[in-house]
Amino acid sequence: MRIKNFFQRRSQNRDIQRLLRDIESNGTAMQQSQTGIATVLILLMHFLEKEDSIFLLADINATKLSVEAEMTLPATPRLILLGNTFLSAMKWMVSFEGRVAYILEEHLGFADALSVFFGCFYVFNIEYQEPACATLELIQRFFVRINPEEGTKCSAKIGTSQLGLDSWWENVTWQSTDPP
Repeated sequence: MRIKNFFQRRSQNRDIQRLLRDIESNGTAMQQSQTGIATVLILLMHFLEKEDSIFLLADINATKLSVEAEMTLPATPRLILLGNTFLSAMKWMVSFEGRVAYILEEHLGFADALSVFFGCFYVFNIEYQEPACATLELIQRFFVRINPEEGTKCSAKIGTSQLGLDSWWENVTWQSTDPP
């Protein structure tokens, strides 16, 4: 994982270093879902964005009704991870407009859940929430490869030039020795 290796060598951020140690303690055979979750968490920490601007954590046995009753779900989309920790989650829900909008089938992984979460922004034509704008914009442009010639899904206050994503991504890809 290029991003993980980049941050292992370059980051002085204590939260990122702690997360990297947690990832290492899970062993080298980290599941694909955990790798994806860890990558998004690292990006959130790098851009000084809060975990709850994308992820919400719920009990592994939570149901749609219990999540809606026990949690305050925001209007903008959130990916609800069901597990004891973000990295141990293996079940997913997506909330939108204060309700659980979608429950993913148990055999689906994090990439599927992230796709549903991400799709909410495009299907409902909404801007990314400001507290997660940089992370979501990076995922859009460099992982999903949606690169509009003009515009962004970030609010007018925060554009991609302010985020500096292009130069940051160049550093990650050029300084990495791992395959993508």
